[in-house]
Amino acid sequence: SYNGSISYIFDEFANLISYPYSINQPVGNYICESGSINGIIGEGIAATCDENGNIDGSLEDFVPGAGYWFKTDDTGSSFEYPVPDPSNLSRKIAKLPPVPIEYHYHQSTQQAFYFITELDLVNSSINIGDWIVAYNGDVVVGARMWTGEYTDVPIMGSDGNPKTVGYCEEDDIPIFKISRMQSGELLEMNSVGIPPWNNLGLEIISLTQ
Repeated sequence: SYNGSISYIFDEFANLISYPYSINQPVGNYICESGSINGIIGEGIAATCDENGNIDGSLEDFVPGAGYWFKTDDTGSSFEYPVPDPSNLSRKIAKLPPVPIEYHYHQSTQQAFYFITELDLVNSSINIGDWIVAYNGDVVVGARMWTGEYTDVPIMGSDGNPKTVGYCEEDDIPIFKISRMQSGELLEMNSVGIPPWNNLGLEIISLTQ
């Protein structure tokens, strides 16, 4: 196991760094304290800092053997993973709910995340357990169960693999739909103002119908 520490110096934009320890540790609010880290991206999971300096998103734990993309606008800033304390692993590792078969998509090496802070439906409201589904044209490119503010939706891009044909390419505008699990309705959301897809993008948006 690894018991020392490594300090990483960030370049601007995206930095891929490995997690060096042999046990999991939570992704804590300390990530937000420097003000230089915009977000972190793993395989199909991500985290970002909200306006209150709290970490939000589906990435809850750093795990041994994994690498993470750290997004920053500040060249020359540094980061060091805290040494994990095996007696103080307070956050339970969350397993994401399986995507319904009708919204299945393939993990791509090209991905972006859209964090939903507000969601406004006409004459109704979204419920915990409903799904936000992303499309590129009529191709499903991502989906995430709604769990509340800052639910992050992974959106996959085309990376040359035949399984990702039709997935997003630079500057495509994803289409979001809400799948109401009780009624079976599929509600298309307004695409006006949705930022274009770019690989390793982290976008914070509101959705309206």
